Amino acid sequence: MKYLFLVIFSFSFYLVPAQITFNTGSVQLDSDLQNINTQARLDLNLFNKEMHVSYNVSEKN
Repeated sequence: MKYLFLVIFSFSFYLVPAQITFNTGSVQLDSDLQNINTQARLDLNLFNKEMHVSYNVSEKN
């Protein structure tokens, strides 16, 4: 039973998405970075296409 609990506890860190916090010293920049991160998480393919069109960023990974 202890082994099962240990395994579940260990893998729970991989299942929970990482919460990223930005600490640049600028409240506005931190907010903007958080918004960009949120948009990218919702639909990564759409975010990549928007970056390619808006900023001429390569679509290659």
